[in-house]
Amino acid sequence: MDFTLEIPKVVEDLALFCGFGLLGMVLSWAKKWVKDKRKVPFLKFYLCLETRYTVLSIITYFSAIATLIAVGVIDYTTHQSLAMSFMAGYTIDAAVNKDVEPDA
Repeated sequence: MDFTLEIPKVVEDLALFCGFGLLGMVLSWAKKWVKDKRKVPFLKFYLCLETRYTVLSIITYFSAIATLIAVGVIDYTTHQSLAMSFMAGYTIDAAVNKDVEPDA
């Protein structure tokens, strides 16, 4: 018997789409980290010191994307959609973390 798990193409496409958005968030985080004067390690900065804002950014991004997909306004397999996902991730993170000073 063959027990190979086949992932539907739509799931692969959605994972790629969301991956581009998360990449946008990571680059937004990196930009802010580079500007930080304390030079705390990157992962500690966002996973330990800025946890609330990191979680808020991720929730906001997935809420926006879920809304777009639910109403059927995007085909998330095109280059334009991937670029939009990247910019949405970057912009949402930048907006949520605007004027946020690190806790420590």
